[in-house]
Amino acid sequence: MFKLPSTLTIDNVHSIRDELMQKVNAAQAGSFVVDAGELQNIDALGLQLLIAASGSLEKEGCSFQLINVTPVLQELLEVSGGSDLLETEGSA
Repeated sequence: MFKLPSTLTIDNVHSIRDELMQKVNAAQAGSFVVDAGELQNIDALGLQLLIAASGSLEKEGCSFQLINVTPVLQELLEVSGGSDLLETEGSA
């Protein structure tokens, strides 16, 4: 499981990307879970990172699941069409 920080924006996405992709690359077959329960601020670049991680996992036969989705993330997913690309479960 990977726990997102409270902010995932252009200001920190590069450092989070390195940590997330390291875990994605080490993932084994099955499901990769990302806990978004603390996420309060996300921009388009942060969403792009989540979609890219999901795509990388799908290529390896793994699923990507967001849990504890906060209202701010849910709204961005709905507005951007990202809800069609990312599997979510639960609300924070």
